[in-house]
Amino acid sequence: GPVRANMIAVTETTRAYSAATRIYQRMLGDAGYPMERVWQTSHDERVCPICGPLHGLPESQWPEGVEPPSHVRCRCWATLRRPR
Repeated sequence: GPVRANMIAVTETTRAYSAATRIYQRMLGDAGYPMERVWQTSHDERVCPICGPLHGLPESQWPEGVEPPSHVRCRCWATLRRPR
């Protein structure tokens, strides 16, 4: 039904965006521009207790094996920045 379709659409769009960011990160690294991913949330009242504490953290501080989407209907994404 429509609820399940929305759930799948949100989750899989987030998963595709996350995969594209990893690919871009690798390409920049191969070109001599090392980058790290940084967790981003919508920073609103709908952010869950799993993702909220991760907002703004570099991937080195993410829990083992966790990246966007961390759960069904996850709206989080990662940005890239030069490591500090």
